[in-house]
Amino acid sequence: MSFKLYTTPIAYTSDRTSKREREVAATQKLVREVFGEKAHLTHTPSGAPVIPSSPRQAISISHCSDTCVLAVATDPDINIGVDIETQREQLQRVANKFLTPDEIQMTATREAFTLLKAWTAKEAVFKCALTSGLAFHEIHLHPTLEHAEARGQLFSLHYPLVTPTHVMAVALSSPHS
Repeated sequence: MSFKLYTTPIAYTSDRTSKREREVAATQKLVREVFGEKAHLTHTPSGAPVIPSSPRQAISISHCSDTCVLAVATDPDINIGVDIETQREQLQRVANKFLTPDEIQMTATREAFTLLKAWTAKEAVFKCALTSGLAFHEIHLHPTLEHAEARGQLFSLHYPLVTPTHVMAVALSSPHS
């Protein structure tokens, strides 16, 4: 594979630290572990995360309720996007806002976690695409959920974590496709 994943739990403390502050602390921990103690995270004007000391190495970050993940492309010619999510009922209520009609049909005829898998795939593709104004309904998932297409760009999809309650999706693409 042309990526590496790093995870850490999001610490819960008894003080008044907000969820966002805990997510930032977990992200900083991973960035320093992977890129060195002096590494720091910034963002491009489009919002994509970048480590200035390793600008040719594409990265992506995601959080769910209890885990932070940092995905690093090991090939400098590959873009990467990662998403990790926990199962939640609201996905069913908003499915028609992020899935195409074919995808709604596809997820309705499979296991309950397929909707969560489709959501994480679209989030990962969105991050990987680095395309301003890209809408989720413009991301088309292949019925196997192993590939996606958005505005003529192709993406491969990988699922390093799939449980009944958690799904992690990684999207990869060549910036030249």
